[in-house]
Amino acid sequence: MLIVDPRETTRKITTPTTHVSSTRDPFIATKSAALTPDYMAAPFTHEILDATHWIPEERPAELAALIAARAATA
Repeated sequence: MLIVDPRETTRKITTPTTHVSSTRDPFIATKSAALTPDYMAAPFTHEILDATHWIPEERPAELAALIAARAATA
């Protein structure tokens, strides 16, 4: 779905979602996660791990636990 202006959309995400970000990522702003609840009609959690951009390589066990926890609630 192409969204030219996200403020104009009326459809909301209906799938439970977990956004995992990191404390030291120089590429992805945490503001995206802060704005996400505005577009959700389902449970949303934002988890922050102490890592750089490469969370799967730096914190594999913690990331796997977060994914398993979300999957267990589905």
